[in-house]
Amino acid sequence: MKNRYKMFCALSVAATILSSPVSLYAEETETDEQQEVRMNSISPEGEKEFWSEENIAKLNRKIESMKPLANETATTRAGDKILNVPKYTQENGYYCIPACAQIVIQYVRGIKYSQSDLAASMGTNPSYGTYVDRAAPVIAQLTGASYELGNNSQSYFYPNMVADINANYPVIYSVNSSVLNGGPNVGHGVVGIGYGNGQTTWFWDVNPSMAVDIWYCSAGEMSSALNANGGYYIF
Repeated sequence: MKNRYKMFCALSVAATILSSPVSLYAEETETDEQQEVRMNSISPEGEKEFWSEENIAKLNRKIESMKPLANETATTRAGDKILNVPKYTQENGYYCIPACAQIVIQYVRGIKYSQSDLAASMGTNPSYGTYVDRAAPVIAQLTGASYELGNNSQSYFYPNMVADINANYPVIYSVNSSVLNGGPNVGHGVVGIGYGNGQTTWFWDVNPSMAVDIWYCSAGEMSSALNANGGYYIF
């Protein structure tokens, strides 16, 4: 069974799931200041480095090299291209990015690292989770692949995702949970595992309450969820 992860739509199964979501973070209640911290998906120094002229030039070279693989091959819903990644979930409320990384690394390299080891390598913290600029280098090192941090306003995620999926590489989206699934207004990581006809985007949500099946939404919906959390993705 394939599920439509439809924002702002009361699908019966989604409504049932969303009625009692598992918190993505340790605390059940947050101050405005705590919530603001957790909405920062990238560290201040990482954001400065990302937008540097040297890094943008490097990303542009990578994106240019990916263009031959960016042609969509899916022509019907039955022909959607979906990677069969491991279906792990986050082991605590602030391990969404380590869980996503665990999935990506095992799929690419066949090696399962513990979420706690990955969290330690990425500097994951109970107060703010994981900054994506600290996760991307760890994923690149442990996969041996050229994973980089991207930003939706610098380069639209969809063709880059299509190229990666065609090359058999899952991606990681850093999204706003409230925009993507009506959850709390915090940052969250999900694994991009495929695409489909009409610019649909397939993904696996590591939140245990959503891990009943794989999900898809439109590219526009995923773009909105990305932009609401800074626009960052790992590809």
